[in-house]
Amino acid sequence: MRAKARELALKLLFQIDLGGNTLEETLSLARLSIKAEETVWNLAEKKIKGILDNLPMIDCLIEEFTKEWGEINRLTSIDRNILRIGVYELLFEEDIPSGVVMAEAVRLAELYGTENSARFVNGVLSSIAKRVRIEGGVSPGGNIRGKPLS
Repeated sequence: MRAKARELALKLLFQIDLGGNTLEETLSLARLSIKAEETVWNLAEKKIKGILDNLPMIDCLIEEFTKEWGEINRLTSIDRNILRIGVYELLFEEDIPSGVVMAEAVRLAELYGTENSARFVNGVLSSIAKRVRIEGGVSPGGNIRGKPLS
């Protein structure tokens, strides 16, 4: 169920990212065209709401680990949103092991990204996982182990 919810969340985040629609508009339209069990919809919606509620912190963390690519908007929308899902899970869904977060992100990158997406996503998430899961999490003030997010 979680794998299906991640995939649905990616599709919806992609639509929000490129279409500029609200979550509610995107959900209304998507429910007409995407068939999924209600449990999958609920898990995906909860994940998306969590991502959108914490988007500045999530994007700031992604930018910190992708400095050589410039601003986060220079990443492909698929890669950017796969990373957002992965970072959200690393930060806020601690019951999901880091290895599962990364494996699922790589799977999505292989399915929907470019030929380099899987390696890129794996590298970025591995570095972020080390920082937030091994060295310590992000505090409510947006600090990681006392260091402000840049």
